Amino acid sequence: MNIGQEYSGLTPVFSETLQDWRAHPAVDIVTEKPENVYAAADGTVEDVYTDGLMGNTVLIRHSETLYTVYQSLDENPKVLKNMEVKKGDLIGKTGQSAAAEETVGCHLHFTVIENGTHCDPAVRMENQTPTQTPTPAE
Repeated sequence: MNIGQEYSGLTPVFSETLQDWRAHPAVDIVTEKPENVYAAADGTVEDVYTDGLMGNTVLIRHSETLYTVYQSLDENPKVLKNMEVKKGDLIGKTGQSAAAEETVGCHLHFTVIENGTHCDPAVRMENQTPTQTPTPAE
């Protein structure tokens, strides 16, 4: 796993693509080629859509207060709106669909939202990386 841009919270970081300073409320996981992206936890697919800046997007609701957002996915995500997913289910592949991050290359822009606030995915999801092959349950 290669982190292209870490979560910055409210601290602005320079965007090479947009040539300005802005907060980065997610973590960018860079891959050399399209790689599988897995659900970080059990939940329901709240929406699947294309965002003008962040590309192909999957939004998963894990509870009334916890959501994960998977952006810059390759074409054709593997889930549909209202599908139930389990931790480790395939939801798509890393891609280059985020116009706002085109200089990053092939990657996953991974966001965690809890109680309406963006939080650090590495801390909140306890290192449940959505691009690592899930370990089978014992």
